[in-house]
Amino acid sequence: MVNFDKLFSYLEHYCSTLLTAEEKEWLYQNGKVLTYKKGEFISINRFPYAYFICQGLLAKQFWCMDGEKRRILLFGQPNDLLFTVANVYSSTLLEYDVYALRNSVVIRFQIQKLREFKDRTALGNTWIHIAQNRNLRQLRQRSHLTLIPNEVKRYVCFYKRMRQLYHLTTYTEQADYLNISRTSIWRALRGGINVFSLMTMEIIFLKLALALPNSIFDKQSITFLLLSPAHDRWIKVYFRSIAAGA
Repeated sequence: MVNFDKLFSYLEHYCSTLLTAEEKEWLYQNGKVLTYKKGEFISINRFPYAYFICQGLLAKQFWCMDGEKRRILLFGQPNDLLFTVANVYSSTLLEYDVYALRNSVVIRFQIQKLREFKDRTALGNTWIHIAQNRNLRQLRQRSHLTLIPNEVKRYVCFYKRMRQLYHLTTYTEQADYLNISRTSIWRALRGGINVFSLMTMEIIFLKLALALPNSIFDKQSITFLLLSPAHDRWIKVYFRSIAAGA
């Protein structure tokens, strides 16, 4: 019931309408709540389904021909609807796997049933339209990023343009998503001031004042540790020649 309540709240918010008793009953009857552990393949049975994400993080991914490199095409966040087909009017399965990157809870719908709901109700039509646009918007953003030839610049642009995904994903997942190396990510992070340029200096110095003793200051540089909330690790960031009296 809790997971369906999340779906109902989402639909009422984004579709700007209250669900009728009939619509709620249809969703109850045709949706199946499933729980997946981190690392599980969700679309392993290769059947036309759509997955509404209640919690967790999913990915559409494939492996390169050599079987050694993973490529992530799309991240599925809570409230996203991921399809194993191109759209609700198609029965041809996409050549991608849906994979649980975190422990996740989804509501699964058969594509055929979802198509009938879309054609029969204004709510279903609006929901599918919004869901497909969310997916397409992310795919377009990723496509634009992968056109940037310099991997370090590509990562910095990813941080600036897709901040929510930056905070939700690990460095390895980001590398597989952007088709870059982990080394390029570390190069971008070592550039500290470039990656974190969108933070205001007031916030940076507040973190500095709270985190470290005054004894670390000198006239040549300020060194402090900034906690990255996405990865729970400390990143050392250097700001040269900005200390008092430098």
